[in-house]
Amino acid sequence: MDNRKKIKLLVIDFNNILFRSLYISKTVSSSKNGKSFFAFAFLIFFRIIFSILKNRRYSLVIACLDSKPRIRVSKKRIFPEYKKGRSNPWKKFFPSLVQTSLEFFSIAKFVWWHNHFSEADDLIGSVVNRFEQKSDYIDILSNDEDLRPLVSEKIRLLTGKKSIQRVSFLENKKSFSFFSDFRVLAGDKSDKIKGIRGVSSETALYFLSKYNSLGGILSSTDFLPPRLRKIFNNRLVRRQLIRNISLMKLRTDLLDDNVLVYNLFDYRWICPLHNFSFYLFLKEKKISIKNFEFMKSQCPNCQRLK
Repeated sequence: MDNRKKIKLLVIDFNNILFRSLYISKTVSSSKNGKSFFAFAFLIFFRIIFSILKNRRYSLVIACLDSKPRIRVSKKRIFPEYKKGRSNPWKKFFPSLVQTSLEFFSIAKFVWWHNHFSEADDLIGSVVNRFEQKSDYIDILSNDEDLRPLVSEKIRLLTGKKSIQRVSFLENKKSFSFFSDFRVLAGDKSDKIKGIRGVSSETALYFLSKYNSLGGILSSTDFLPPRLRKIFNNRLVRRQLIRNISLMKLRTDLLDDNVLVYNLFDYRWICPLHNFSFYLFLKEKKISIKNFEFMKSQCPNCQRLK
């Protein structure tokens, strides 16, 4: 029997939070200097992360990265329009910002993981599936609504554009039970996935509440109003439902024994202020150490030195 303590895990949707930091920088910063904007976005990114670390003591931090758009082959084969037309206004220097952030992650001993053929959503789903039973609790830092189905009594979703909102299972138990099915019916505009024509969001919510799931609706078509019965019995609609399920379903099987080879029960993140490499890193990037004094409030060792 394993007598080791269970881990307290924070999972970060890396690209999602980094893009959020860039948009905040664009809104707040008046500087047109590329280097100043870069440093400001980098600082906001880690302020968001360390504001979470301040409120809850995590023993392990894992960041999941998106694959490059051109090699997201699996979902593109199912639906060529998937995420088509998404613009990236930060394309010019986004790769260098990612590289700089990952250097910081290495100094702080944050674990990061990417898979060339998978999106961050699927990586997060796989991490949660692997460590749910081995953790006291898991928090997911992301604004992505696609991750809501992962929320349970032990797993929370930390979201919010202006301030961090904690989406807990006990407060939203009913909504989580059919959230995925609702998205299959209503579609997802951000990913260019069309909903079922003739089924409005209100209609989808009503019948999901009545029959508890999409499977319940499809097995009870004889009891639906004639218009909806005709829609759900249509062969093309059934194919669209299968396609939408394939596009929106989170994978949870990507994490095997050959991935994340760290001994995670013994692996702990550390405060960068106690690592000399951090000061060399800031000097190289020409970022003032004063911008990172906020980390002292999250570090127990720094608190003892006061």
